[in-house]
Amino acid sequence: MKNKVIFLYFGIAAIITTSIGYLVDSDPPYADFKLTVIEFSIMTAIFFILFSVVYLGYKLVSKFIKS
Repeated sequence: MKNKVIFLYFGIAAIITTSIGYLVDSDPPYADFKLTVIEFSIMTAIFFILFSVVYLGYKLVSKFIKS
């Protein structure tokens, strides 16, 4: 149950990180809103996967160190 909450936080952090990236970005927006939504979704998924891999790697290493 604890991991579900952590992954929910990772999802929220990925959305926030992607939103901040879009606010800071100086490129002109796409003419088609659909492309913006697709790019936002892909970047959010990439951040979520990155956060998850780092967390799972940390848990794996700490598990091996404790044993």
